[in-house]
Amino acid sequence: MENRQSVLLSIIIPAYNVELYIRECLDSIFNELWSDNEYLVEVIVVNDGSIDNTEEILNTYSIKNNFTLINNQESSGVSCARNSGIRVANGKFLMFIDSDDYLVSGSLGNLLAFLANNDDADIVEYDFYEFISANKRIIDRRENPPIIRASGQDFYASWANKSVFRHLVWTKIVSKDLVMENKLFFYENTMHEDE
Repeated sequence: MENRQSVLLSIIIPAYNVELYIRECLDSIFNELWSDNEYLVEVIVVNDGSIDNTEEILNTYSIKNNFTLINNQESSGVSCARNSGIRVANGKFLMFIDSDDYLVSGSLGNLLAFLANNDDADIVEYDFYEFISANKRIIDRRENPPIIRASGQDFYASWANKSVFRHLVWTKIVSKDLVMENKLFFYENTMHEDE
């Protein structure tokens, strides 16, 4: 990416022993980028000391795709990997995608359009589907209350009252300024690091 100052969204992907999934994850992102929006997005992959073929796949993939690869990190856990990504991110907003997840076609374009028109947002929540591989079933997780914009307290109170507040990091986009100004880094070496 030539103009880092214009990056709207930094997508941070921690990767540890995900040789079976990382291609689909990255393809779901890069297939959504084209010449008029690719400069808005930077992809940061943090290889967290993988011991399978993840590193080789990422090195090969980086030849034909433009992304930042942090490939020299010892295995320290997903929180440490995400924190490494935050520290090098140039985007106005941060999005966290797990390396065994992928974006539904059209979703990245919709998110970018929303962010471009709401660049003062601190947190953007979005829907997701859960794929249960044992029975090849997809569960629609659209459970949001109808609030689109609200102050922090009103937003949290509304969602808490309706029991739909999602604590999972991969269901949100957050302002990098919000993260940096409040030092909202991930706790390292803890259980439930997605929360």
